[in-house]
Amino acid sequence: MLVGSEARRRGSSVSVDVNPLSLKGSPGSSTPLRSSKVHIESTKNAIPIPGVTLAQLAKEMSAMEGNEKRLEHLDSVKSAYIFSTAQIKVLMDITPSIKTKLAMVECLAPRAIDPKNSAILLDEFSMNNDFKESAAAALASRDKTLGREVIKRTSGAAMAKSGRGGRGGRGGRGG
Repeated sequence: MLVGSEARRRGSSVSVDVNPLSLKGSPGSSTPLRSSKVHIESTKNAIPIPGVTLAQLAKEMSAMEGNEKRLEHLDSVKSAYIFSTAQIKVLMDITPSIKTKLAMVECLAPRAIDPKNSAILLDEFSMNNDFKESAAAALASRDKTLGREVIKRTSGAAMAKSGRGGRGGRGGRGG
């Protein structure tokens, strides 16, 4: 299994175990530590899914028998693309199953372009608070990741613009 930077270089997805010390519970307590995983995917070479491709994917998934096959197909084609929340909603509308809708959100949340617009997706789970919380957590994780990427890009650009340095701003003495 590829781990860390090697997985990122190859464009793989990685599942990382969360630090068990950060979870609730203690060594002597009767409350067991829950095993929790964070799902990370590389979207470095992914492109926004074109409308025609999305329509074709939705058509293919609609024609499939069973939600398992739909989810397997979605998982097999998602790696080349990133999705808006409206596009994820289009795919969710294929099935009436709330469990499958949640699985679609969890599958595509790491590839969401605009996770701040999650209300359109979370409205689908208004009758089941647990599912709504799970979907919200997946989208919040992506939102956090996108926030880090923006900070990295802007901090590098800010450093490049302030190239003169030193006192005086003109680079010379007494100027």
